[in-house]
Formats: sequence, C-alpha cells, structure tokens
Amino acid sequence: MQIKTSSFNPVQYLDTQTAGTPILILTGMGCSYHEWYEIVQTLQTTNWVLSFHRHSWRERDGVHRTSHAVQQLKTLLTHCNVDEPILLVGHSYGGLIAQEFAIRHPDQLKGLLLVDSTSVDLHELDTLDTPVLGTLSSDATWIKQCRYYATQTND
Repeated sequence: MQIKTSSFNPVQYLDTQTAGTPILILTGMGCSYHEWYEIVQTLQTTNWVLSFHRHSWRERDGVHRTSHAVQQLKTLLTHCNVDEPILLVGHSYGGLIAQEFAIRHPDQLKGLLLVDSTSVDLHELDTLDTPVLGTLSSDATWIKQCRYYATQTND
C-alpha cells in the first residue's frame, strides 16, 4: 500500500496501483483509510484500490460540504487517471457522499456499496416503527422480523 502526497493539492491518498477494477473507499467522517487496511490488503489482490483523507483538503470558505467532497473525489479520479467506472464504497458520512456522487455521476459508477451509511432521507428514519436491538428473544426471531420489514412498502 502506498501513501502519496500530491502536488495538485496537499492531500494524502491511498493508491495501491494494482490491476483490476478500481474501487474507491470513502471513509466515515474523521476516519482514516488506515482503518480499512485489512480490507484494502484483500481487495488489492484483484482490484485497484483508492481512498483519500477528505479532512486534508481545505475549501476556500472553510466549510466542508458533500458537494465539495464529490468534487474532491472527481479530482482524485482525474489525478490518478481512472478512466473507467468505479466501484464506490461509502462508510457512514462517506456513504452520504457516495450517494451524492451516484446521483450526479451515474455513468462513472460500476457499483455502489453503502456500509452503515448516513441516508439522504435520514429524517424519514425517525418516523419508522422499527424494533429495538436486543428486545427480541433470539437471532432467528430478529432475522425473521428484519425479513418482514424488508418486504414492507409504503402502501
């Protein structure tokens, strides 16, 4: 795994420079790609893995927005000469950025994986009547209940 400091903007990013499908990992807010070390090690055997530290990028107004992060992502892809659709992995706040990237640039995505992601519809989650973890009697009961919820519609 290589950690580079780029001259196009003082940013730390990870680029395995390995052959295969490009996978870009967007970590959670305040998280480091170092936390994904074992996953990167596994993925790089058959894929090209990229990630970057968003917090090392400074915006002119000092405010971090998802739209800024999407632009940072595009800048990194250009800098690393990624010229094919990517698999985008978004964890937590990185998932929110990944969703915005998917909406704005669907042609640049091969796939999208959200890991414990923040939702663009976060406010709707508060209205759901969902079970409280640990209140059901067994894992089998919990799984059955989750499958039931997965089949529900707005009707």
